[in-house]
Amino acid sequence: MLRRGAESNSAHANGLKPLHVICQRNEDNDPIKIFFKNCDDVKQTVNLHARDKEGRTLLECAVARLLPRAVDVLLAKNANLSRFVFPTAAHFTEILSMGLLHDYHFKLRIAAGALSIVEKLENRGYEMIRSDALAIMELFALSKVLEKPTNVDERWYEHGKFVSRAKEIMICKDFSLYDLVRLRAKDAAYKLTPRSYYEEFVYQRKLNNIFRIHKEACAIHLCVKLSRKFFHEWAQDPLWKLLHGKMPIECCDMVIENLDNDDLHHILLAVTSKISKQR
Repeated sequence: MLRRGAESNSAHANGLKPLHVICQRNEDNDPIKIFFKNCDDVKQTVNLHARDKEGRTLLECAVARLLPRAVDVLLAKNANLSRFVFPTAAHFTEILSMGLLHDYHFKLRIAAGALSIVEKLENRGYEMIRSDALAIMELFALSKVLEKPTNVDERWYEHGKFVSRAKEIMICKDFSLYDLVRLRAKDAAYKLTPRSYYEEFVYQRKLNNIFRIHKEACAIHLCVKLSRKFFHEWAQDPLWKLLHGKMPIECCDMVIENLDNDDLHHILLAVTSKISKQR
C-alpha cells in the first residue's frame, strides 16, 4: 500500500494508524520491521509519538501487548522514553482476554515477554518504580504463570524421556535445556537474560521438542526461574522495611531465599499498602 501512495501516518476507519494496529497485534513477528523498511524505501517518515484513542503511544501499546521485538524496533528508532508511561495492571490484563491461560507457550510469552521488555527499557535508561513492578507481578498472578501444575510428577525433570530430549535442546554452546533446568535460579540469572528466554523458548519455541507431558511443568519451571531475580530485587528493600530495619540486609536475602515468588509479591503489596495509609 505504501508503494502505491498510501500515507504511513494516515488513520484507518477505526481511528488507528497502521503502526498502532501492528503494535496491538498478538504476534511478535516482523510486520513492524517490514513497515519501517517500506517507509524508508518510499522515503516516508513515521510519527513515533502518535497516540491511539486511549492516549497511548506506539511504545506503550507494544509494551502492554508484550511485544519485545516491536519494542526493540521502536527503541532503535528513538521512540521517546522521557514521557513514556508504563502500562498499568489493567492495561496488561488486556492480553489475558485471548483466553490462552491454559497454554504453556502463552504463559512463557507473558513471563519472558514482560521481563525482556523491562530489560530493554532499563538498558535505555528507563527507571522502574514500585507500581511498575506491581503491575507485572499482578499480571503474573492473574495469568498463573508461576503456579505449578498439579497433574505432573514433582520430579518430572528426572524422567528419562525428558532428560534425553532436554540434553538435545541447545540454548547456547555447551549449554542445554537440561543444564538450565538443573541450575539454581540465582546461577541461571547469570547465564541467561530474559531476552534469551524469550528468543529461545517463545520465539523459537524450543519446548515443542520435548514430550507433551513435560511441557507445562517445564514452562512453569522456566517462568519461575527467569522471574526470580526480578521478584528478589523488588522484595529486598520492602522486606527490610517491614522488619523496621531490625535485620541486616544480608539476612533479608537469606529470608528471601526461602520464600517463593508469590510470597515476595505479597511483601511488596504489604509495604505499598502501608505507605499509602501513612500518606
